[in-house]
Amino acid sequence: MSHSLFYREKPISVHDIQRFMTHESLDHFKRKGSNAPIKRVESYQQELKKNPYKNGVVFVSPSKEALTEGKGYIISSYETLREKDRHLSHWTPNTFRGGTYYDFKRRIIKGHSRDNLKQINVIAFDIDTKEVDLYGLYLGCEALGLPKPNLLLETPRGYQCFFVLSSPFYISSQQDYKSLRIAERISDNVRKALSEFAPVDQNCVPFGFYRMPTEENILDFHASPADTQSLISWSQQYEKQERRALFSVVPESSDNPQLLYRSEWYQVL
Repeated sequence: MSHSLFYREKPISVHDIQRFMTHESLDHFKRKGSNAPIKRVESYQQELKKNPYKNGVVFVSPSKEALTEGKGYIISSYETLREKDRHLSHWTPNTFRGGTYYDFKRRIIKGHSRDNLKQINVIAFDIDTKEVDLYGLYLGCEALGLPKPNLLLETPRGYQCFFVLSSPFYISSQQDYKSLRIAERISDNVRKALSEFAPVDQNCVPFGFYRMPTEENILDFHASPADTQSLISWSQQYEKQERRALFSVVPESSDNPQLLYRSEWYQVL
């Protein structure tokens, strides 16, 4: 497949795509040793102090082999990401609260765990084969009522597809990780539904490492994010349809206010 067949919109830089995917959730500049003008950095740091929410980090790795060994880096600024991204193969587009190293010298990273997620920015999935009709996948999204994917990447063995959320799911242990559980359900439902149209990997970690977008591997980019509220509603409706398909029972009535207020979906909305 030619890249030009899919990449129809006005191109923007890879770095803009990275910022779009992560919802500006990293610092713009390095805290120390920035190459940006001093006044610009100082002004930005003053703005950061006014922000009640601390920015997070992403985990990156230079190769599939290094990632398999648990090796990588922790990046907290877009300045650093811009400097290093040509030497990186994988990253976590979903942002974590922080990170550290099991072994600093060997760069064995620690902290890219489910309970350390700060926010979920994208719903993504893998296709581990090149034997797939990508147009059929896009038509499947339309048939299911899903939005157009925001990013399609080619990988050595297949493809990766991303829906960038209009509003991230912010994760909090104080809410018993409700937002995380809902995001996981959406991810499960999207992968299950789309498996009718393409060989989507059902076993990948939904909010783990994915390929770093580059000028070479981007097949398609769409700049209008997937509406988060609509994805929640879509996932609800999909689960109802699945229950009706599996069990011939009357669905729970949405007219019952007690059922509505107990719903995790209602609490997030």
